[in-house]
Amino acid sequence: MQKLNNFEDIHIPRVSDLPASAQREKEVLEALNIQSTIVVPIVYKNNLMGYLGFDSVRKERLWPNEIIILLRIVGEIIANALKRKEAELMFEKFVEYAPIGIYYSDFEGTINYANKKTKEIIGYKQQEFVGTNIFDLNIIDPKWKYKALKLLASNKKGSTTGPDEFLLNHKDGSRITVALNTRVITFNGKQVILGMISDITEQKQMENHLRQSQKMEAITMLTGGVAHDFNNILGSIFGAVDLLQLQLAEDHPGRRYANIILDRSQKAAVLVKQMLAYSRQQHLNLKPLNINQTIEEVSVLLDLNSDIAV
Repeated sequence: MQKLNNFEDIHIPRVSDLPASAQREKEVLEALNIQSTIVVPIVYKNNLMGYLGFDSVRKERLWPNEIIILLRIVGEIIANALKRKEAELMFEKFVEYAPIGIYYSDFEGTINYANKKTKEIIGYKQQEFVGTNIFDLNIIDPKWKYKALKLLASNKKGSTTGPDEFLLNHKDGSRITVALNTRVITFNGKQVILGMISDITEQKQMENHLRQSQKMEAITMLTGGVAHDFNNILGSIFGAVDLLQLQLAEDHPGRRYANIILDRSQKAAVLVKQMLAYSRQQHLNLKPLNINQTIEEVSVLLDLNSDIAV
């Protein structure tokens, strides 16, 4: 065994000739009626994985170098197979626990494999999802079914697609937005659709909030500009009313309407201040409104038109 641990071949043409130092091995071989043996180590990643060899139980035999070389070649083939198997297992784990959803399906939409993340995104278990056609589940929103069929048609032509956004139904009833990329690959000798799916629901919500904030910022800037322009107009109205009051006697009928114009202009000035406060994102000082008083004040203006009654 020491030779095998040192990755050396063991060739024993005659078991009966083994020295006293190998008495234990000799007894084991003789108990099995082995006359001659040849053993080569199977080495993988500098570790002894096993051994491969021949035994002769009927007669003593001296194996030629060609047989020894053949055994070494077979041993290397087995070691390489172990390497490939380990690589396959590592790749399977990488895919299974990847941070994005990975699946593959046929060209009709039947899911043949889905990794852990894919099942987390849609909320379905392995037995509920794999082996089922995607259109038989209530996953794709009906409004997006045509788009999904269009992607499958592109895949049938060998085309790569994406990223494409889809609105999906989670098993718990919530709506999620996903980004999907697909390409056609050959797997186990047949062509399949490889899909990569990412949940971008939170990203879309943040984008919508950002757009809403930008809209509010634009409205705020517009409000500030309108308020400044309106304030300039009010300044002219105040000046004109002051001049008008100077020219009207205290008992002049028109003085009443000049006072109304002045009062309405002062209320408009308060509104302008509120608009400016809003445009600066300042706190608004809200006050209760006496609706009866407001109606009475407006009715005075309506009295100017005989066709309107209050």
